Amino acid sequence: MGGTGDYVEVAGKKLFYTDSTSAPIQALTTLAGEQQFVYVDTAGNAEDFAAVKDILTGKIAICNRGSIAFTDKGNNAISNGAIALIVANNEAGTISMATDGYNYTAPYVSMLQADGEYIKASSEKHTTDSGLVYYTGTMTWALPPLSTTPPPTTTL
Repeated sequence: MGGTGDYVEVAGKKLFYTDSTSAPIQALTTLAGEQQFVYVDTAGNAEDFAAVKDILTGKIAICNRGSIAFTDKGNNAISNGAIALIVANNEAGTISMATDGYNYTAPYVSMLQADGEYIKASSEKHTTDSGLVYYTGTMTWALPPLSTTPPPTTTL
């Protein structure tokens, strides 16, 4: 993998992401179609994802870069029910995230700071009783192109 050519679409805008993972971690494109997300506007600590676990389950988690290891963010999100993690950079530029210590096969990618800000601005803002700010919305992937190669035939 290691590419930046794939994108998600949020509120009509294409947002490219960096996928620096490899097998057995799945590509984010395996979640083709429309998916709901929960953007926890923190560094992705375990207690942050746990605070929105009921809302996060079955959705894509998004959090910010900073404070803890990328693999900890991924492990925290997935262990609290997320089906993938996107880390928004906290400064300009792309991120190449380490995977050593990531315990799951769920997709695990990063995106630009500006794109994370766009997602928040285009989403519904919520605050938990404890004061944790998070955003919800939907993002869409185009379905992967279908193969034009005909299936093999068997001669009896």
